Amino acid sequence: MLNVKWPISEQPQIVQSIFRGELNDVIYLINQEGYINSNSVMYEDNHNRTLLHAAAFCGEVDIAKFLLSVGARVMVELLLSHKADVNARDRLWQTPLHIAAANGSVPCVSSLLHHITNFNVTDRGGRTALHHAAYNGHLTARLLFKTSLLNLIMVQILLSNGCLVNALDKKDRRPLHWAACNGYNSIVKLLVNNGADPNAIDKDGYTPLHAAALRGQFEAAKELIDAGANVDATCSQGNAPLHCACLSGYVTVASLLLSANASLNPTNLKGQTPLHIACASTGGQECAKFLINSEADINAQANDGRTPLHMTAIHGRFMRSQILIDKGATIDCTDQNGLTALHIAALNGHELLCGTLLSSGANPSCRGFRGRTLLHMCCIGGYVQCCRKFLQRGVDLNAQDDTGKTPLHIAAYRGKVDCLDLLVSSGADFRAEDNLGLTPLHYAAAKAHLECVMALVGVGSATNARDSIGRTPLHLTCISEVNEERLDFIVETVEYLLEHRAEPTAADINGFTPIHYAAASSNFTKPMALLLAAMPKSYALYGPEMPRTTPLHLAAYYNHPAILEMLFPHFKNVNIQEENGRTPLALAASR
Repeated sequence: MLNVKWPISEQPQIVQSIFRGELNDVIYLINQEGYINSNSVMYEDNHNRTLLHAAAFCGEVDIAKFLLSVGARVMVELLLSHKADVNARDRLWQTPLHIAAANGSVPCVSSLLHHITNFNVTDRGGRTALHHAAYNGHLTARLLFKTSLLNLIMVQILLSNGCLVNALDKKDRRPLHWAACNGYNSIVKLLVNNGADPNAIDKDGYTPLHAAALRGQFEAAKELIDAGANVDATCSQGNAPLHCACLSGYVTVASLLLSANASLNPTNLKGQTPLHIACASTGGQECAKFLINSEADINAQANDGRTPLHMTAIHGRFMRSQILIDKGATIDCTDQNGLTALHIAALNGHELLCGTLLSSGANPSCRGFRGRTLLHMCCIGGYVQCCRKFLQRGVDLNAQDDTGKTPLHIAAYRGKVDCLDLLVSSGADFRAEDNLGLTPLHYAAAKAHLECVMALVGVGSATNARDSIGRTPLHLTCISEVNEERLDFIVETVEYLLEHRAEPTAADINGFTPIHYAAASSNFTKPMALLLAAMPKSYALYGPEMPRTTPLHLAAYYNHPAILEMLFPHFKNVNIQEENGRTPLALAASR
């Protein structure tokens, strides 16, 4: 409605008088000689709102009547351009009728009635005055009871003057949707008695009962059910009203729905029951208790194979998981990825829930997605307390997943130095290789996780260890993804590895060195300078035993002029040809 965030004192004098309800001042200002021509009763603010909008907003019926009468006089005297237009629209396309209806200003609406020909005019959102009256967004300075009563009268007036009871806004919502959403049960009843469809759906398939359930409007929900609302209606996502009540945690509405014979275990498009929703939602604990005590299926599996117990594990709902376990939920049930509730609790770092599941008989040795153990899962997120708990339970700290990675590989790759330190101090094998021959140091170096690199080198990890294609950790650092935030870490990692005997000229199985890798990488000027400085003076970047594709070729092909400048002093012949006979210049021109 009217924007009054700025001081009223900065508004034109006539607007100030309207907000103060000073009719005599408004009359005086309107009748000032020349005032109509200079300021006009058609004054509009920067949102296209007129004086009549202001009067409707404030509920000043006498001022509204006066402005309307002045409008009639001015229309005669100064034609249409100087009349108070009862159909004037603001930037939201709202007329004074919309605003008065929304604010429960019954006298203002009564005054406007005789000047309006179309009561179903819509704003930008497609809402009529009846939508606004049913919704009534302005509760400020009014008691809820008074607001509801005023709006009930407002709705009666609008209906009796031809407002369409089933008018659709742009989201296909009826006035009944809004009344149900806000819990105006008397308006709900009035609308239904005047032909509103209790099973009308909006564009998302939600009925008024969905809206009432989602907002916990018990009385409105009861009125709708009594009027024949379908208690098992589903929206476009397949959610029934019971799903909605459980999502928001309104146990009284959930109880009402079940007492009206709503299905206890309906499934949405994801295959989730209301119990799944109650077990996951922030305020769903009481609904979960109620559904469990009502004998909802505690082991129901959604499309992804997850049970309500899985849902508690995702969100760390400790009390709800305990209730499910006490009622006999299957603890080690797996989802479609082979994950149990314990895997998911570990993945999300819910230490207390992990303890509950373990003490209730969950299998600490179970393997999940890609053969990962519980230690693998908590190392993904770096949850060191969960790691410690699982180590105390005897989980194998060197267990390899399907790709050969140990939990230490995961911690190194993710940069979780606390987990890494705990695993190493507990005896994890820092020399372990995965299926590609990569050690934890390879993974830490590849992501330039400097702290992890330092920790691993500090306990003896080999800086020149080779993977299955001959790459060292330094090779992988030199192809690490570069951005402004990570560049310093990459430079420091290269520097640290070189200081700890990493060889800048170590060749992979194709003969490529870290210098080759750096030449092909973007923004690697600083790392390249470190590599060239550490290179033995007798080492040549090209020769009979070297790959025909030199760092110079790579820098030219990938358009790295700064690196080219650094490499030129190391090449007597800049026209050297690679395997296909192309020179660096030819490669640069080919891009």
